[in-house]
Amino acid sequence: MALSQQRERELTELCRRFRIDVLTAIHTAPSGHPGGSLSVCEILTLLYQQRMNIEAASPEDPHRDRLVLV
Repeated sequence: MALSQQRERELTELCRRFRIDVLTAIHTAPSGHPGGSLSVCEILTLLYQQRMNIEAASPEDPHRDRLVLV
């Protein structure tokens, strides 16, 4: 499923804000490894915002998708 140009811009902006949050958290800590966190921003943003079947209003839904990172 292709994204519209508008949706791609929205997700790109959201990812940019997530990257800022990652860097802010690491700087505030002051601890952490930014490489891993920054490298998965696009993947996790696309999954959670576009591809996965999740609904914030019903987190206990047995049919929702789940993502496990190891």
